Amino acid sequence: MALSDCVKEILEAEYREGWNHREIASAHGVSRSYIQGLLSGARPYGGITLDLLDTMFPNATLELNASAPAKSLSEISRLASRLAQLEAEVAKLKK
Repeated sequence: MALSDCVKEILEAEYREGWNHREIASAHGVSRSYIQGLLSGARPYGGITLDLLDTMFPNATLELNASAPAKSLSEISRLASRLAQLEAEVAKLKK
């Protein structure tokens, strides 16, 4: 399962359980408007950086399958490059 799908599943489950946007945001160390954007579809879950993922889920661990086929490894490399680009864009926006 993609990381963005995991995050989506967790946040939507919390919302279905009756948590409001403020409670979800507080639990994950992000703004209410950010959570609102994710849950409403205005922000893509795929845009979450590793830094933000670490903020939102500090106890999460990531295990990469070292025996993955070459095609999967090239996809990981492509996604890592894209992530670096997105993180650079976020850094520019924060200035």
